[in-house]
Amino acid sequence: MTPHGHVLVALTRREAAIARSYPLARVLALVFGVLNLTLYFFISQTLSPSGPEQLAPAPSYFAYAAAGVAIATVVQAATATLARRVREEQLTGGLEALLVQPVTGLELALGLAGFPFFLGFARVLVYLAVAALLLALPLEDADPAGVATVLVLTAPAFAGIGIALAAAVLLVKRAEALVSLAMFALFFASGAYFPTSELPEWMQRLAQLTPTFHACQGMRAALYGGSWTDDALALAACAAVALPLACLLFTAAVGRARLLGSVLEP
Repeated sequence: MTPHGHVLVALTRREAAIARSYPLARVLALVFGVLNLTLYFFISQTLSPSGPEQLAPAPSYFAYAAAGVAIATVVQAATATLARRVREEQLTGGLEALLVQPVTGLELALGLAGFPFFLGFARVLVYLAVAALLLALPLEDADPAGVATVLVLTAPAFAGIGIALAAAVLLVKRAEALVSLAMFALFFASGAYFPTSELPEWMQRLAQLTPTFHACQGMRAALYGGSWTDDALALAACAAVALPLACLLFTAAVGRARLLGSVLEP
């Protein structure tokens, strides 16, 4: 069943209103991201890679890691943030209040995911601006269309993972460890913070199958003058497969939670 646009907009506005009630949390998250970028800047000033060609097309380790931080921001919004919000709604009774409305499981999953993505995109733009203005991140060869395309495709590619994790939270409840483990595995093997060429060969082959790898590679190519189209196509293919399957899984999890009594029937 096709989700109704007005329902998705209403849920997104609801999430935005909730987030506005915690301004300090948003500011601290932004500050933490800037400090994280600054950490990698000083690491790059201290250490030099044994094979600079491994960082291509990034001109330095800081440039390499900055792209990984940008992607990590969007991925965090698409996965851990969504799973945490579902758990919060479950604990406060907000989930039951939503499900007694004429809202399908698909609409709920997509609606809860909407605002974290928009906030994640805004944070990425702030991080890149700070890195360029204060930390000398070289963006002379950046392709704005490429950056926007990679970011827009990264969101639905990882929304599938986030919605699947949210479904696990509905059933398992205390699934934070599962979320953290999944994110660690994705970023460790993706080349977000160090070249995948440092990994064993079998892990390198596995890394190339992950959406995180293509998101990071595509972002670096878009920022530093490389070709990003192949990675964008890989992200689009991942989104086309993962998102519908995850929405079906979330809908089934809602039905199972109702059967088990975790949430009430409408």
